[in-house]
Amino acid sequence: KQKTAYEIRPRDWSSDVCSSDLATTGTFALRKVRPVMAARVARFFDMRLVPDFGGGTVVLQDAYVDARFSNALRVRLGKDKAPVGYEMLIGDPFVLFTERSLATALVPNRDLGVQIMGDLAAGRSTYAVGVMNGVPDGASATTDADSNGGKTLVGRVVVHPFTTSSHVLDGLGFHLGA
Repeated sequence: KQKTAYEIRPRDWSSDVCSSDLATTGTFALRKVRPVMAARVARFFDMRLVPDFGGGTVVLQDAYVDARFSNALRVRLGKDKAPVGYEMLIGDPFVLFTERSLATALVPNRDLGVQIMGDLAAGRSTYAVGVMNGVPDGASATTDADSNGGKTLVGRVVVHPFTTSSHVLDGLGFHLGA
């Protein structure tokens, strides 16, 4: 197969077509309509743009550029999920239950900033550290302006000690985010 220098893979994570309000029984509501636009340029740069058209409004969920220097070092610039709460980092199609837990209201959702991340020890551990504008817990940055002038330092370390073995605990991970 011939490799190309440019690759664009459009995706759509439309979900939650439901009638959740008793006053609008019989009405379809689109809570999340998020077409995903991702591109890779020259093996070193990844880009992602995710608008959300659900709820009758347009919100920019993700918009970032990754510079990939190696598996152990990536630099991300733009708006993305803050690497703090584990459940927030799981994509909507992969959440076990219909709704996320109330604990997700205790951590920031998406924010604008710079992150450094990577995989270490053959994928047995990962890290992410970032300097973000700072948003209230459970919220996303809705504007590009920083309302308080201060920055927030966020980080996450994940260790999967049994990843490369056929141990019964394969997949078990220890996460620390702050």
